[in-house]
Amino acid sequence: MKFVTMATALVAVTMSLSSCWRADDAVELPTEVTDVAPELYSVVASANAEATFTIDVEATKKDALDKKSALFTEIDRENQTVKVTATLVNPAGFVESTQTATVNFSGSMRSAVIAFDFAKASTDTKTQAEVAAATEDLVVTSNTTPIVADMTIPAGVEVSGNVTDPFSVTAYKSTPSIVDADDVEAGKPLEEESKVMVLNCTPSGATFSKPVTLKVFVGTELAGETIEVENNGEKLTGVVGIDGNVEFKVSHFSLWNVLFIPIVAKIDKGSITIANQSGVAVSRGENTYKFTKNAGVNYSAKGLLGMFINTMFGESETTLDDEGSFMATDSGTATIKVVQNYTDYTFRYGLFTVFSARVWGGTVSTIDIVGGGSGSNVHSGGSGF
Repeated sequence: MKFVTMATALVAVTMSLSSCWRADDAVELPTEVTDVAPELYSVVASANAEATFTIDVEATKKDALDKKSALFTEIDRENQTVKVTATLVNPAGFVESTQTATVNFSGSMRSAVIAFDFAKASTDTKTQAEVAAATEDLVVTSNTTPIVADMTIPAGVEVSGNVTDPFSVTAYKSTPSIVDADDVEAGKPLEEESKVMVLNCTPSGATFSKPVTLKVFVGTELAGETIEVENNGEKLTGVVGIDGNVEFKVSHFSLWNVLFIPIVAKIDKGSITIANQSGVAVSRGENTYKFTKNAGVNYSAKGLLGMFINTMFGESETTLDDEGSFMATDSGTATIKVVQNYTDYTFRYGLFTVFSARVWGGTVSTIDIVGGGSGSNVHSGGSGF
């Protein structure tokens, strides 16, 4: 008796779909499938500081296995966007106390791995008095995050608008807005601008009689390419140097978003075998089996390229313990094979830059029962993407 069941993690955002099963023609089929598990989706979340997590979705069930690391829920297929919010337990010194990431399950995507990256406000600052008295340009660095960035305030500049202290810049990754793989088409740029990094210049609203130079490291892979920053519709451009840095001349302080909009050059789909168990004892009724699957994204891109992948598809790949189940009407043994789907993306940006990412999808399990009577599967997951 052979049938197929599709499984994803039990740690999961869950959507209810109908069961499917296959049987050899020579085997008597069960007259009724009485125990059908819902299809399982997963969102695994973590933060770089102690935080609590909540989820915003219309759901019939909400569960959290570990409120500090992951959230799981059973959701309506018609409501395809899940919002996960992380709130810092002790927000003192951080730029933000709360971040909300969105995950779009509009297609066949099965899981997402989110890492909230809370930034501490830079401690390298200048006062209004120091700026007014300076006879040489002042360099202020973003010194509390892994992103290398600074700003240069020209000597003799006049400041107006919001002139409260201190003057500082803090660079950090944008909050993820994860798209479903089915919504990404080859040969086209992404429909929406991807905000992958933030340059938080304070005090917001300060204006300058001479331009202030913002500099940020985006990666040597982007040397020679043009990068944009944006604030409330105002866009500025800069060309990446051979050292991987790009500069922008700004006339006022605010939140400047670093944009990155590559073209999807190629999409390839495939699968690999992640478990192959033989001689598994089968009992009458429901049977379960365990395996370990991949989740998240496999990539080697660094700098701005890596941040783009994080904001669009989630974090670096990890593994999750998973479990599938099936029904058998008699005892025997089984061979259980679990295959996991993936999608490989090749991106192109500007004139020179090409990079890639593998996004892991759902799993498909094939159960071959030897001996005993007829069987039916419990559909406990999805085919992935």
